[in-house]
Amino acid sequence: MKSQNRVAFFSGTFDPIHLGHVNLVKTMMEKWLLDQVIVSPVFCSPFKENDPPKASPKQRLKMCQLAFEDMPSVQISDREIKRGGASFTIESVEKLFSEHGSKIFLILSEDVAEHLLEWKNADRLLEITIPLINNRKLGILEKLPATLQENICTSPYCEVSSTEIRARLKNKLDCKGFVPDKVLDFIYQNDLY
Repeated sequence: MKSQNRVAFFSGTFDPIHLGHVNLVKTMMEKWLLDQVIVSPVFCSPFKENDPPKASPKQRLKMCQLAFEDMPSVQISDREIKRGGASFTIESVEKLFSEHGSKIFLILSEDVAEHLLEWKNADRLLEITIPLINNRKLGILEKLPATLQENICTSPYCEVSSTEIRARLKNKLDCKGFVPDKVLDFIYQNDLY
């Protein structure tokens, strides 16, 4: 039987958000019986401070809202954007942990999980979260510590990256099928990338 209050946190640059992100959230919700997923675009990743997002924080937040507007169990949070500066997952997750009084599920792609132990306050992060890792078949999983190999699943992940989408848009190539239609319309309307 499903327990209550199964909340997951999924953050990223989302520059732009794409169908891989959306499919990952859907898969994790179904596989782990999540009640709610909080999607939180970062202001700036501490790993990408020398390569900040191309779209503004407000634009990336709007794209996330458009991507998930038909999924009532997904909440878009502007918490990390409002905080400004480098976004550290521990800060948002600590707040959620105190609000919900239980461990928070942390949705990660395989390539992000590879660096999880390098994150700010990684030990504390692992105390208050249950990492859910998507297997993108990059060959990284076997390198992860055993504690991170417990909750792995494979989603019908769209094998495309935000970097690739930006390059396609810059070169006037079609991105339909990679990006949700409403997000793609927003990109074109605002001449992003």
